Amino acid sequence: MNKPGKRDPRTKEQLIAEIDALKAGQSASEIAKTIRSLIWATCAISVVYFLKEVMVGVAHELAGKETNASVAWNFLNDFRVSTALPWLFGAGGVGYGYKERRLRKRTVGNTDGRIKKLEKSIDANRTSSNLTLSGDTNPEDAE
Repeated sequence: MNKPGKRDPRTKEQLIAEIDALKAGQSASEIAKTIRSLIWATCAISVVYFLKEVMVGVAHELAGKETNASVAWNFLNDFRVSTALPWLFGAGGVGYGYKERRLRKRTVGNTDGRIKKLEKSIDANRTSSNLTLSGDTNPEDAE
């Protein structure tokens, strides 16, 4: 890393090529994450489907008998994909949002010291925003 005020020896073309390579790597990573999520979702849906098939077989065995399995059977019998999919996507969205929030806080915490050091090297009289290490507003400022 060059010191502030020093000229970067790389050419504009080299910098553009480096940025393009980083973008391609990020895109590949996002595609891999999406595929992995689709595989997990497919597995979960398959488990539910086959569990329902097993329960149908159990129901035939227990037909006419009063058992505790009737509660499970009623649930699986009323199961509708059109009802489950919105819940599945909603829960997935909430989980994704929570994970991204944690990632943002961790990233802010990791870069906080470096950013403050760079800001001080440019302007020694610069004041801090007094954000917490996770990037949240300082509790004293929120009052």
